[in-house]
Amino acid sequence: MSDSERGPLADLVESYMRERNLTPHQIRQNGGPHPNTLWLIRNGTTLHPEPRTLTSLARALATHPYSKRLDADAMTEMRHGLFAAAGYEDLDAVQAENLLEAALLDLFEDFTVAKVWLLFLQDQKAVGLAAVTDGMAAFRAAAERRQTTD
Repeated sequence: MSDSERGPLADLVESYMRERNLTPHQIRQNGGPHPNTLWLIRNGTTLHPEPRTLTSLARALATHPYSKRLDADAMTEMRHGLFAAAGYEDLDAVQAENLLEAALLDLFEDFTVAKVWLLFLQDQKAVGLAAVTDGMAAFRAAAERRQTTD
């Protein structure tokens, strides 16, 4: 597959790796995505990876492979570039969704329940924060009642 057929994300990742002289193994050691995931991105098979994958990739690309020092400015620049190349237009919305997912996971301490809530909230485009908070509180209360009756 030629460079132009792989897509902008694959080309950008290749460019960052070449620029920093990093191998897939070094990226993984720096906390980046699994080598198989990286291969799928680099070959254009995965065009729109999850935001957390792109964030871990940016962090790994911006971390020196030997000193393990993170170049925070480079990470921010790479993250924005990766998100844009993957087609995420609104980085603030993606960050808000990641924060919401983390908050839900912290609240429910169960990944599956947090994911179900996140999917529900993604479907509720116009739902306000108060409704979300009320809904989560009601769900938590129902779960606690169910535990006390069991």
